Amino acid sequence: MYGPKSSTLEALRGSNIELVLDVPNSDLPALRSDPSAASQWVQNNVGNYFPGVKFRYITVGNKVDPNKADTAQYVQFLLPAMQNVYNAIAALGLQASVYF
Repeated sequence: MYGPKSSTLEALRGSNIELVLDVPNSDLPALRSDPSAASQWVQNNVGNYFPGVKFRYITVGNKVDPNKADTAQYVQFLLPAMQNVYNAIAALGLQASVYF
């Protein structure tokens, strides 16, 4: 899912479907610079639906392409945003792993 949508997350509740949820590119600047923004994003889009929704992966920057003018600007936000999202997931007590 390229970005959280509450109606879709609600529809998946209790379905046993494992979900890949991507952080939208537009959210990366805030998640990079503000750990509390990452915590809020994770709570709103993961914590509020877990365990009813089975999150397989949370991806950060899945739609960032350094070779495309419209997304290249986001490359600089990836690592800090990933770290903040990872820490927010771990703070909720959820299992988190990082893959590059």
